Amino acid sequence: MKRTSNDLFENYKQKHKHMYLYYLWGFGTTGVSLVAYTIFIFLFQRLSFTDAHAIFYSTIISWFFAVTYSFITSKIFVFESKSWAPKLVISEAAIFYGTRIITGIIEALGVPFLYGLGYNYALFGVTGLLSKITVAAAITLLNYFFTKQIFFGKEEQKENPKEQPKENLGKKEEIKKD
Repeated sequence: MKRTSNDLFENYKQKHKHMYLYYLWGFGTTGVSLVAYTIFIFLFQRLSFTDAHAIFYSTIISWFFAVTYSFITSKIFVFESKSWAPKLVISEAAIFYGTRIITGIIEALGVPFLYGLGYNYALFGVTGLLSKITVAAAITLLNYFFTKQIFFGKEEQKENPKEQPKENLGKKEEIKKD
């Protein structure tokens, strides 16, 4: 049977569906992070926090909002996990937040660090926003790498049994023989 370009496109689209959805919802996650950061920077500055403290606390709070948004959208739209059974949600959230803690620490330390190095221009009147955007770009790449390894790696093994360890293939063959 001859494959048409439409078939090839559909095959490519299906194969990379998770990546597209991850990027789509990832942009939303970055937006949530930047909006939360901006709100809390202004709030902490009005409460007379120093710039260093306002940046640090705003970064941590915005990280929490962004990861929560990312967990919910990834659960529903990327991984298509339909169950909201408390035990399952707690397990999924623990894994998801656990993988984000590393990049959360990098973000919590990276934004004030860049700001302290002189990357401290206010953008749109928001102190440290340029540092926040720079770190957010690096964090997005790291989160994609971690997510691909932990979650999508499992999906790829299901789709490509040839890439599974040999001992798994042997077990499948034994089952087929019986």
